[in-house]
Amino acid sequence: MPGHNFAGIKAAPAAPGQVFPTIEGHGATRREVHARFRAYENPEAGALDYVRLLATRYPDAVAAARAGDSAGFTRALAEGGYFTAAPEAYAAGLAWRLASLDAGFPGQTFAPQPAPSALAQAALQGLLHLLRAAEDRG
Repeated sequence: MPGHNFAGIKAAPAAPGQVFPTIEGHGATRREVHARFRAYENPEAGALDYVRLLATRYPDAVAAARAGDSAGFTRALAEGGYFTAAPEAYAAGLAWRLASLDAGFPGQTFAPQPAPSALAQAALQGLLHLLRAAEDRG
């Protein structure tokens, strides 16, 4: 996504961001809208903000992710209102992305990287930092 917002995080009305067409809802409530999405200077900033958002607003999703429970991750995000798609469709998209990562993106011209990218490292470090801070408060 443009603006290094790979998580599709929306921006507050007065916050800086970029407006893009998107689809909200599913079934009878499905509609096409233009929404403002957060924009970041670099991929690491986008990753860290995503991790912060998950850790602060969706702790059950983080717990499910730590347990390797993608269904629980999706359920927690749905219950928290993170996405408006049908939960089954969101889960299918997540499963596809996970399978693509596990398979090294077959059919693509680039090879999987042997070491985590800077983006993955930033996201992981941010998540661990936030989780440690939450544990220290608890």
